[in-house]
Amino acid sequence: MQQIEQNNTSHHENFINAGFFRRTFAFFLDHLIVLCLIIPIFIKFINKLSDPIDFAINITKMKFGAIFTIFFLFFELYFAIFEWLWNGKTPGKWFCGIMTIKDNGENIGFFLSIIRNLLRCTYFVPPIFVIPDIISLMISPYNKRIGDYIAGTRVIRSDSLEKKEDQHFSSAESFPEIKDK
Repeated sequence: MQQIEQNNTSHHENFINAGFFRRTFAFFLDHLIVLCLIIPIFIKFINKLSDPIDFAINITKMKFGAIFTIFFLFFELYFAIFEWLWNGKTPGKWFCGIMTIKDNGENIGFFLSIIRNLLRCTYFVPPIFVIPDIISLMISPYNKRIGDYIAGTRVIRSDSLEKKEDQHFSSAESFPEIKDK
C-alpha cells in the first residue's frame, strides 16, 4: 500500500510547469476568442437602438451595469466551462499545449475553475490589477497566478502529463509486487 501511495505522490511532483510565455500566449488567444464571440452580440445590441445618441444616454443609466455583468459572466463561464469539460484546457491552452490541474495532479472541476478565474475580472477595471498576477507568475516556482494559489491549481504542459502517465504505467517499479500466500 505505501508503495502505491509513494509512487502516486512522486508521479504528480514531476509535471513540467507551463512557462510564462505559453501561459501568456494562451491567455491572449482565449481573450481574442471571447472578444470575437461577444463583439457581434454587442453590435447587435447597439443596432437594436435606433439612435446612437439614444445608446449613449441609455448606457449611462442602468445598461452599463448590465452590459458589464454580461461581459463578466461570459468571460468567467468561458474559462470555467472549457476547463471543466476539456479536462483543464481552454481553446487557447489546447493550442499552446498546456492545461490546468489540481496541485495533486487530479482534473480541475467546475468549482475550482470558477475560483481560479474570479480574479480575471480585476484585469479590466483598471487593467493595472494584472501586475500582481504577472509578478506571481514570474517569481513562483510553479509559475502560478494568485488565482492558482487560491484554488490549489497549477498549469502544466500537456505533454508532461502524457509522458508521466506512460512512464508511470510502463515501469515495473510502479506496480506493487504480488506475493503468493
